[in-house]
Amino acid sequence: MISKRYETDVLITGGGTSGVAAAIQAARQNVNVVIVEETPWLGGMLTAAGVSAIDGNHRMPSGIWGEFRQKLYDHYGGAEAVATGWVSNTLFEPSFANR
Repeated sequence: MISKRYETDVLITGGGTSGVAAAIQAARQNVNVVIVEETPWLGGMLTAAGVSAIDGNHRMPSGIWGEFRQKLYDHYGGAEAVATGWVSNTLFEPSFANR
């Protein structure tokens, strides 16, 4: 195994939804960020399997979730276009989250 050394301001262990959100916020603060993730994708189940039941209160936009949700609305044509599930009010194709 070849090992590499990285120097960073913020190290995030786990590239799931929370890890990616933390990395985005840290990067917006102009610090160097490294995410360590054991799988070949970021976003966890949100992007790998399309498990998008992350909107406990989908009417309360905030932070990274609010930004992401608005991009979904813009892409699919509004809130009604993504409110197609029984559990989640915001459904989308997993490939969209990889953008």
